[in-house]
Amino acid sequence: MNSVFKTLLSLQFLAVLCLAMPNQAVAGGPVYSDYDPGGYGIECVFYEHGDFTGDSKGVEQQQGFRYIGGYWNDKISSITCHPICSITVYEHRGFTGVSRTFEGLVSYVGDFWNDKISSLRVSCSA
Repeated sequence: MNSVFKTLLSLQFLAVLCLAMPNQAVAGGPVYSDYDPGGYGIECVFYEHGDFTGDSKGVEQQQGFRYIGGYWNDKISSITCHPICSITVYEHRGFTGVSRTFEGLVSYVGDFWNDKISSLRVSCSA
């Protein structure tokens, strides 16, 4: 087999392995919990730095923070959400100011949102 074909097979195997083990981290990448319609699982995770690095905090379905807190205020740079969930972030505390909704894997929230988030809400659809 040529090296390109071997590489493609390896990538397919890795993709299947990741789908089979949704709670396992792969090389420091983002981790999703299984979707929990009872609201007991972590549905989105936000990270201190881009590319899902630095400190992280999980947020449950339908959970929100009117103020993200002293440590996390204006510190979020990347976000992951379960495929059926989204996170709406706000520039100021109390769900005020400019807002934006993110879904999926967001390795960098962009220059406008980097280190500017003060409140947020998570919602999931069945």
